[in-house]
Amino acid sequence: MNDAKKNDNTVNSNSVQGEEKVIKIYKMLLPIQMFITVAFFFYEFIFIHIYQKYYMFFFIVLLFFYFYFYFIKKYLSKIKWFLLFQYLNTTLEISVVTLAILIFSLSINPDTVLIGPFIMIYILVIVATGFRQSLQISFYAAILAVIQHLLIFYYLIKQVKPDILMAIIDFGPQGTFQKTLYILLAGLISGLLANHTKKIINNVSKSTLEQYQLKNTFGQYVSNEVRDYVLRADFDGAGDLKYGAVLFSDLRNFTTIMESSQSKFMLSHLNEYFTEMVDIIQMNNGVVSKFVGDAILAVFGVFSYEKDSISPEDFAVMAAIQMEERLEELNKIWLNDNKAHLKMGIGIDSGNLIVGNVGCEDRMEFTCIGEVVNSAMDIEDLTKRFNVKLLISDNVHSAIKDNISFESRIIAHKEAVCDGKKFVSLYTVEDQII
Repeated sequence: MNDAKKNDNTVNSNSVQGEEKVIKIYKMLLPIQMFITVAFFFYEFIFIHIYQKYYMFFFIVLLFFYFYFYFIKKYLSKIKWFLLFQYLNTTLEISVVTLAILIFSLSINPDTVLIGPFIMIYILVIVATGFRQSLQISFYAAILAVIQHLLIFYYLIKQVKPDILMAIIDFGPQGTFQKTLYILLAGLISGLLANHTKKIINNVSKSTLEQYQLKNTFGQYVSNEVRDYVLRADFDGAGDLKYGAVLFSDLRNFTTIMESSQSKFMLSHLNEYFTEMVDIIQMNNGVVSKFVGDAILAVFGVFSYEKDSISPEDFAVMAAIQMEERLEELNKIWLNDNKAHLKMGIGIDSGNLIVGNVGCEDRMEFTCIGEVVNSAMDIEDLTKRFNVKLLISDNVHSAIKDNISFESRIIAHKEAVCDGKKFVSLYTVEDQII
């Protein structure tokens, strides 16, 4: 229902834009026609002194239409009966052409009017109706032009010389009937092209809307960077080898806290925590790969398409420090709200990892895998043993040791073993000791 409504709004918007283009065309052509009318007026005034009042009347009509189009353009989007308004405008446009031909026929021989190229003015107006993107309107313009053209023919035919009468009424290039056919064909072709253009616009609008909704919905389950990475044209899901830093954070004793509290309130509490932590990760050019219970797995530098002057390790450590600082602030707020006090451990490692789809045919998940991911998890687990909030690997330390912001805050730990894996050196940030 909403999709259809949005699509209708798009169509209405296109109709308004089409009407604006038609008005723009006439605002350009009307001054030219007014100049021609004034020229004929002075010609009549100087040499003939008979029909100048008709040219003056026609000039006033053209002036009225110019200001009519000028003012109506401002209120197009507010017109309720827009389709009826388009038919009204089409009627006025065709009728002005008819009025022009009748008035100019006063100074021009009737046979010249009937044989000459005046019929092309009708065709130009009919072609312009194509901007209204309606076969019905274009064909209506053609039918109306044919009727008025035949009325002009009936009015002027009595004044035509007998020797050219047959040339006017036959089916030759100068004949009225063939010109009538030209008008009808112009309306039909213009309308068909308008309808085809309208279908293309509708299809493009629908496709664009679907892509937007897909990206918007997809972005609620994965980060924007992951969403754009998956939806890019050359992504085949097979997996890409990337270099980056992996941050793994985990809440201490959260399961115990959950068991001693009401689950629905703790879930809201957890989501509030996630919101704050994810914001910090994203501010430091990080991407949340997944949530594992109350843990966060984030990567830095993996989805960067341009080389950044700051290394992924720098971003990861800055994010970790800010996360811990923000958690302390949140705990003070939560204390006043009688909410549980949360503690967090963070482990960071860097290296090569593979990003891509993992799973089976019926259930796929986009994730990052590799030894560096496992290492970050193991390092986080060691924060409990060393009684610190943050631990980083030797690789990360090597990458950030020249960073002035961290240089005086790094202290070394001896080698450690976790789940059979040996870490030669681990480091923490100086003021992160519990």
